[in-house]
Parts: sequence; C-alpha cells; structure tokens
Amino acid sequence: VQRANATQRYTGSWLTHFVTADPLNANDLTDEQMDTMSAWMDCVRQAGRDVIVKHPKVLPLDLELHVCLEPNTYASDVAQQAHEVLFGPGTLRRLKGFFHPDNFTFGTPLHRSALEAALQRIPGVKSVRRMYVRERGQREFRPFDELTLAIAPDQVLRLDNDPNRPENGSLR
Repeated sequence: VQRANATQRYTGSWLTHFVTADPLNANDLTDEQMDTMSAWMDCVRQAGRDVIVKHPKVLPLDLELHVCLEPNTYASDVAQQAHEVLFGPGTLRRLKGFFHPDNFTFGTPLHRSALEAALQRIPGVKSVRRMYVRERGQREFRPFDELTLAIAPDQVLRLDNDPNRPENGSLR
C-alpha cells in the first residue's frame, strides 16, 4: 500500500468508517488485498465501530495535447517517445512514466508545468501549444489553463491510455 484514506460519516444510527488504500504499482486493489484490509479493520470493529472497506475513488482523465515540432522531426517518432515518457516504455511498463499509478495518490493534483516539462524533454518538441482536459464521462474538453488540476482528497487520478479500457482515461 502506498497510502491509505479513511473518512467517517453518520449513516443514520451511528458513525461508520469508510476505509480505502492506494496500492503500489497498481490502480485497483485485488480481492486478496481487500480481504487483508478487511481483516486489519477487525481491530476497529472490536472497538464497536462499523467499518466498510472500499476501492479507491478513481478520477479518469482524457487529455488532448497540441505540440509544435522542430523542423526535420518526424511526428511519429515524437508521438512514440511521448507515449513512452507519459506511460513508460514497452508493454510491461516496468519503468515509471509520468502517469504511472505510483506518481498519483489520494488528492495529488496534476501540475501543468510538470506535464509540459516532461513533454519538452522529448527531442524534437519545440513547444507545447495547447492542452485540453476533461474528466471521463463528466464534462466536455476544456482548455487546461490553470496551474494545477485539483483532485478531491479521496480521489486518485488515472490516465492509462489503454484502447481496450477507454473508461480509464485516454490521450490524444
């Protein structure tokens, strides 16, 4: 577990604790991890408190980038390098890219300057012209003009860019 989060709410008769964890090297908790967390929470239950173990709230993002290239640069080469910088090289993603699950945990905002810096380190990128962002399924694309994209304290940002699972965020 990289980080845990808990809140308590009055559910009608008593306070209930809602507990979740952000796992290392992954976006979702496995069934085994959920069972382990539930077992660990038995100490709170023994104290007479109700505990519910939940999966972390994920905020999937769609991102659209407009990049200006240096002359004599192939766009396909830059696109491939940008994909490696943002998501890690290769299909196994052993090296951590910008959007690796361990780089974002509960409440960690997306800093525009950090994203621009990662893109501008790519050979052949002259500048980042525009960025558009949207929360998956919530809003239309809007200009990403602010310094940071704020994330709620109980949410984890996610952008996998997996064509088989577009609900986990995408990049254009």
